[in-house]
Amino acid sequence: MRLKRFFLASLTIMILILPLSCINEPLGNINIIGTDGKTYRVVSCVLRNTGNGWEAVDDKGHIPVGVKRVSETSDGITITYDFIATKVVSLVVTPDETFASMGLFCGPTVGRASTTIKVYQGPQIQGGYVAYDGANWVLSGAGTEKYTTAYSNGILTINIPSIDTIRDVNPGIVTVSGLNECLRPVVYGTALSKVMVAWVSDVNGTVVTTPATTHKAYFTRFNPLFKCDPTILKSSVGNFWVYGIFEI
Repeated sequence: MRLKRFFLASLTIMILILPLSCINEPLGNINIIGTDGKTYRVVSCVLRNTGNGWEAVDDKGHIPVGVKRVSETSDGITITYDFIATKVVSLVVTPDETFASMGLFCGPTVGRASTTIKVYQGPQIQGGYVAYDGANWVLSGAGTEKYTTAYSNGILTINIPSIDTIRDVNPGIVTVSGLNECLRPVVYGTALSKVMVAWVSDVNGTVVTTPATTHKAYFTRFNPLFKCDPTILKSSVGNFWVYGIFEI
């Protein structure tokens, strides 16, 4: 009888202890168990800057894991973990649909205690076709419905709304071209959100100051790959999603 009771008691203890041993303490901070028996930790969060600096979102719908603090400089966004890893397994950062639509992407520099995320914006091309119809300047092409024009002393200024607020540099390349052999459109100047076009007569080489229906041109602004300053990248809905695994 005593042997039977001892056996039952031992079996009960084994049943209780076995699941707990699989969790790999500490309890309340459950770790990932790799197939090789090593212990792993997760760093995961949603990064957002609504205007007061970058932070790991912690609200009724989001919770950061393994994050001690988030800081920022003009060079990048840094996540400091609440632990120091033995080895880095992997970490990925991806923009949400808001930032993806702006052509943003990220490159993380991953360490055992922190990760710094660099933000880049892919090349942008803006442009269209402009022509004078005898009374007004008419724009055509994708997105040109948001453009406006102003004409003065032979110079047509095409105002192009900025795609975003983080690219505070002049466009890398601006080109114009036309089909009239005697009237040549040229780039007169550029600014952050402007392309200025003049039409030069091939007869005498001077700018034609009176617009006519022969004033037509294709125009293009090209911005190359651009490294962004994350301190001025602000959005009430734009996020970067972060997920990393580390051996501890």
